[in-house]
Amino acid sequence: MKRIILPIVLMLIEILSNNAYGQNSESIHSILQLVSQNLKHLGKVSYNYSRETNYASEDYHNKFSGTSYIDFSQLNPTFQLETAAYKTIYNGNESFLMDKKDRTMEIAFKPNYNSFVNLSFFVNSLFTLRNGLSLFIADSSVEKRITDTLISGKSYLEVTCTLHNKTLNGFGNETTPTTLKRDFLYHIIIDKTTYLPIAVIQKNDAEPKDFMTTTFSNIKNNVAAPGELSWYFSTYANDFKIISKKKLELIKPNVSAPDWSLPFYDSSDSLQLKNLKGKVILLDFWMKNCGPCIASVPKLNELMKKYQNKLNLIGINRYDSKKDIDVFYKKHNPDYRTLYDVTGIVTKAYGVDGFPQLVLIDTHGIVRYAGNSDIGVVEKILDNNLQ
Repeated sequence: MKRIILPIVLMLIEILSNNAYGQNSESIHSILQLVSQNLKHLGKVSYNYSRETNYASEDYHNKFSGTSYIDFSQLNPTFQLETAAYKTIYNGNESFLMDKKDRTMEIAFKPNYNSFVNLSFFVNSLFTLRNGLSLFIADSSVEKRITDTLISGKSYLEVTCTLHNKTLNGFGNETTPTTLKRDFLYHIIIDKTTYLPIAVIQKNDAEPKDFMTTTFSNIKNNVAAPGELSWYFSTYANDFKIISKKKLELIKPNVSAPDWSLPFYDSSDSLQLKNLKGKVILLDFWMKNCGPCIASVPKLNELMKKYQNKLNLIGINRYDSKKDIDVFYKKHNPDYRTLYDVTGIVTKAYGVDGFPQLVLIDTHGIVRYAGNSDIGVVEKILDNNLQ
């Protein structure tokens, strides 16, 4: 077993010199290729993972940490990922998530491996970089630079890769276009002894105070796999109650919209759907930390201006606190009010399982559109019905 001990806490980074390494593409590519090769030589690996997300622009801050075991020797790597609150296991045939607080376990049989791409442990992880560095090297549109960096008195390399209007997914095998136009900077901190990454700091040029830092420590390669029985959900069945989580199905067009009564998030007033009969209603189901939700606000404001009193545009928020909703309003300035679905009963009744989602209801209370925030489609329906 090869053991690599790395710093756990990322301290303040001081750039020592921009000239320690040549800024020509060959020197940067050679460093990235070396790190990429080292990552691809990892087989059965364990390490500690931590992530801090601080989006000051959205008043959002979150930290979590845990342990990872990943078997990269397989085409679809098996894994065991664990925090103080949860444990997730994929054994090649099924995956299961154990909630340690509720003592419940969700099981998925023969899951699509791509369903794991957004797992928290895979965001800007060793898994991400194992594939992502090859993308950075091959993509000439990715700007790259290298510097020496001092962390807690020790010298490291810092390679910065800038992606334009896109980010790496959790597997690092492809990039995802972003709704908001901005540059995303990946600052990759590399140990000069092992030539393995110890951290990734992701920032963007539009909100320079926002950052997400992931760190990797106590990396051990070619370790013994966890015990055989630990890979089977039946091992935990006596301690955890097996539950099934059904995916919500979005409401279909041409059905009656379920009635509801909800309070506004910023007042004691409430609104009931049946009292809006005879009016065209557009419901915007949204949440605060959602790029497409943010991007849709100016487009929805334009709809408000275009149709004025012919259209009742109403936001519905299930997940955020009233304080966070207020932060969103002050920053992004929606021209429409938002209802507070604190129990989630309306969001569930309409089958909303992702954000943003729009539901267009006609004057007779019939759903005419339900789907993603495709303003163009909604506008065509409104033009045909509001003339």
